[in-house]
Amino acid sequence: MVAKGLILKEIRQAYIGLITASAVLIVYLPWMIMNAYSSYLEYGNGKFEFSMFESSFNGVTLLMPFILAIGMLGSEKQRGSMDFTLALPFKRSAIFWVKWLVGTITIVISLIVSFCVSSVTLNITGAFVLESTVQYYLYLTLSAVMIYSLLFAAGCLTGTSFAQGMVGGSMLLLPVLIVSVSIMNLDVFMDASALYNQGFADILINFSGLNIVWYDDTTMIERIITPLCLTILYTAIGYAAFLRHPAERNGYFFLWKSFNLPVFLIVLLLGMFGFGGFGYSIGGESIPGYITGILIGAGTGAAIGYVTIYKKAK
Repeated sequence: MVAKGLILKEIRQAYIGLITASAVLIVYLPWMIMNAYSSYLEYGNGKFEFSMFESSFNGVTLLMPFILAIGMLGSEKQRGSMDFTLALPFKRSAIFWVKWLVGTITIVISLIVSFCVSSVTLNITGAFVLESTVQYYLYLTLSAVMIYSLLFAAGCLTGTSFAQGMVGGSMLLLPVLIVSVSIMNLDVFMDASALYNQGFADILINFSGLNIVWYDDTTMIERIITPLCLTILYTAIGYAAFLRHPAERNGYFFLWKSFNLPVFLIVLLLGMFGFGGFGYSIGGESIPGYITGILIGAGTGAAIGYVTIYKKAK
């Protein structure tokens, strides 16, 4: 009864976000199929072909677990209702798992329903599908749950919904940013193009959860194992943080202030060397342009880091 009451409380509290995310995840691919079929009937000839991995709407679907996780944690902290939740007669571990499972189950069930509807739609339209529907939905489910777990962990470490979104989004892009900025700066002193290849790019894509946006069927095992392992890692981090750190609203970017300086330094360095590489490329590949970019980046990174990390939100 206790678990049931907590589940019902979370569903009632976040029902708008749950319904919205479910509707988008269920409808998006059948809608894309019918949209492509309508264009085929009007302009096409021959057989109707449809590629799920080339759908322009794929990236939008990955925003749903992003928004859902913020609704389950960040928004609740922002409006102060997390204090009420923590005051209820439930263990913190139970609160964490119920919140995480409500979002995860919503994603999984929605995509199962979407798979069934899409399969029927493809049969009705007589589409020749260029990829495996099962493989596509497997990749999408793994990516969506991984992104949800990452944003959920970010919510356990941060004090506001803005901070949760910023940390989660930054972590998704961090591998790509680090590699890109490093190659940009190495190009100033040497030819670093040999360090980048398609296989390396595929690895970065797996870590970012974008394996349905850039499709490569030669790396199927990695595209399954990587998000699975990352989901376990992110969930473990979130669980430990939720149990050990205060989850009540305090307006600070990080609940654990020991994160402030390391993250500020990362923002500063990425700003410096990111702008440095950009300044070098637009400055005629000159050292003065590179140095100017570093100086501008240092100021920008320091300002962004201070305003976002150290200033308390009202």
